[in-house]
Amino acid sequence: RDVFSRPRSSLAECNQVLDALALKDTAPLYQAAGALRELLQCYVVARGFLEHARGKVNGVLDGAVERLITANPVQLSACSADGRRYQALREVVETVVMDMGLHTLLLSALSAAHQDEDARIGCAMLKLADALPEEVGADPAIACDLSSAIAILQELEAQATPLDKVDVLRRGARAIR
Repeated sequence: RDVFSRPRSSLAECNQVLDALALKDTAPLYQAAGALRELLQCYVVARGFLEHARGKVNGVLDGAVERLITANPVQLSACSADGRRYQALREVVETVVMDMGLHTLLLSALSAAHQDEDARIGCAMLKLADALPEEVGADPAIACDLSSAIAILQELEAQATPLDKVDVLRRGARAIR
């Protein structure tokens, strides 16, 4: 059975893919984590340079995928020839590497780059926290209970990978009735 046949929606599923592949050499994953850790500790992520930083991070992750394929040709040779499989492996690598302690470093760098904007949005949200639907121009007919969605979204910060964050957002959106 092709482990890349269905989409993965969590870190646990990405780890299951790696387990199912029974890779002989996973060193490229740890090398990528080390390279990204060093990059994020030494590199100043400033607003005007976010695209540059993104390119560097993507370059490290793409290199890790290539080295993983080269180091495990029996298990991963199909990934180099098939764009869908390559992209699925890239997603697995990104998710697993982010879980190797990089999420906190990356998030703190991005938070620092956007702290003024975050503060403005936070103030605006506080001002609207107790507003009635009609005070913000919302149609009262679409009012609904958001308590279950709020409870789910409170899990967001605890997630260590972008894929797990997206899963929480998806579940939160589904909880809105």
